[in-house]
Amino acid sequence: MKRPDRRARDYRPATESLETRTVLSLTPPYVEFLHNALYGSLGSQPVRPNTPVAPFATPANPSFFDPTVRIVAGTRMAFGTRDYVAPFASLDARNGFIVAGTSTTIQDNATLIANPSKIAGNVGIILGDNVVIGAGAIVIGPGQIGSPGGAPTLIGANAVVDRASVQAGAQVGALARVEPGVAILTGFRVLPGADVTNEAEATNPALGKVVKLVGTDLVLAQIVSDNATLAVGYTALYQGVAATGPNAGTTVATVFNGSLAPVSGASQNPGATNVTFETSASPKFFSPFDSLTKLRTYTSPFYPFRAIGSVTFTGNDPFSVARQVGRRTSIRGDEDQPITIASIKSIGQSVTIHGYRGGRITAGTGLVVGNAAVLTANSTGNLSIGNSVAIGNYAVVNASTIGNGATIGALSYVANSTVPPGATIAPGTVLVNNKVVGKVTY
Repeated sequence: MKRPDRRARDYRPATESLETRTVLSLTPPYVEFLHNALYGSLGSQPVRPNTPVAPFATPANPSFFDPTVRIVAGTRMAFGTRDYVAPFASLDARNGFIVAGTSTTIQDNATLIANPSKIAGNVGIILGDNVVIGAGAIVIGPGQIGSPGGAPTLIGANAVVDRASVQAGAQVGALARVEPGVAILTGFRVLPGADVTNEAEATNPALGKVVKLVGTDLVLAQIVSDNATLAVGYTALYQGVAATGPNAGTTVATVFNGSLAPVSGASQNPGATNVTFETSASPKFFSPFDSLTKLRTYTSPFYPFRAIGSVTFTGNDPFSVARQVGRRTSIRGDEDQPITIASIKSIGQSVTIHGYRGGRITAGTGLVVGNAAVLTANSTGNLSIGNSVAIGNYAVVNASTIGNGATIGALSYVANSTVPPGATIAPGTVLVNNKVVGKVTY
């Protein structure tokens, strides 16, 4: 599977050269006009001073960009309100544009590339309202995901949408691919690992690539709502109670007053006063200088990966964890669902470990995780990983129990299942509810 290179430097707002300039005037006019036509506002551009909070001064419904987000050609982007862009996401609007509506979230390590083929004209990616781009997903423009005022729309973890469209109320499963020119219609879900190459496969369930959605996806609706709340909570954590000031270069004396430290590295979550469904918490590590019964909190804006909120490393001190976890990895316990890892043997680069509200994650000793894997839990179930478990590159594991010594092959999808001790899940297997239901087909 070909995926864009993620090795370019991370975007760091603190060193952006345009900090003291009025950058909004640099925005290509068609981006503002397009956002206004679609959503009734000019939107906010994720360039200084509008990062990590957009717009700069505290609005009623801010959007928030994690400081690790990589932003290329930010003046060709326009975002609405209550959008949340999670750690290590990458937004590249060169040769095109990216616009997003309201309550849209781009999850950890997701990648949006507006126009890599350099198609002539004003082309790019349009994200509607209530869109969730899952962890590690790749969206290649031109294309449209969701619509203004549309129902919640999902692109699953490590899925690829390549110059295609996904209508509001549709879903693309984890590790699935939608090929150029295809439209996934409202009310359809692409099955995990499926490769949809034409419109017949996108609209006919009998061909085995899609199914019709039945009822309301309560988990997706909760994810949309919770991430909109997190955008507000992280804004408050970054700026304090009031704004950093009405204009660039002015400040208001508040708790954090625009410090990046509370929203960088190993850091606390927004806390109960800002996010109603969680309590304040910071990552905890066993300290080599204390007894093994004592945990100490360790936070640092310079920590080499993101560890947020209710995360506990019971068998590693913060310095050994830093050596054993790869770059651009995000371990997020910021929805008050604890993540507990006994000890790490190796975690690769661009890994996402995230417990959505309603799902806890626990892992035993000797955990090995390959590059770009995604480990999640949600209200459908917890994720429990035994000792000496190995999870392959790009695998997606959700709400399951993985026995001691088990191996999950690369590009596999395991959901709501129990993997026995010592078992091996072959690469590319799609295992749902304890049944092999398919293979990753591209």
